[in-house]
Amino acid sequence: MDFSFLQPILTGLATAAIPAGITFGCVLLNKYTGVKISDANELAIRRAATTEAGKLVTANTVANPIAVASSANKVITDLPKEVAAEAYTHSDIVDMIMSAVTIAYPPLGALAPLIKIGESLGSPTTSTSLGNSGVGTSLGNVTKST
Repeated sequence: MDFSFLQPILTGLATAAIPAGITFGCVLLNKYTGVKISDANELAIRRAATTEAGKLVTANTVANPIAVASSANKVITDLPKEVAAEAYTHSDIVDMIMSAVTIAYPPLGALAPLIKIGESLGSPTTSTSLGNSGVGTSLGNVTKST
């Protein structure tokens, strides 16, 4: 009997459960140790990265470096103040997305080291203005202007 129809359902459930699990773990760690490992900015960025990872897995585009770069750019564009406050680079966001991919669907974890964002993509970079956040993005990196 073929159960492949369950994969999209289980992927969606895992994508929804991961941010809840991270939040629950942070609360427990803070309660028992008094250590805060994440603030609101960090949590917002990780939730957005997890959402983008779920979209990549569902669309079966995890191995496409341009799709991964676009997902990272979406996180940066949607949360410019948070990304600037945490001083994350484009590569950091890609790493978060790929980490979430490996949690949502572990066999895809082998692809994470193979994806080199911003290195010889062969396409022109695109610029996105993020308002007054002080962060400028291109397809391959994030730079802070001073």
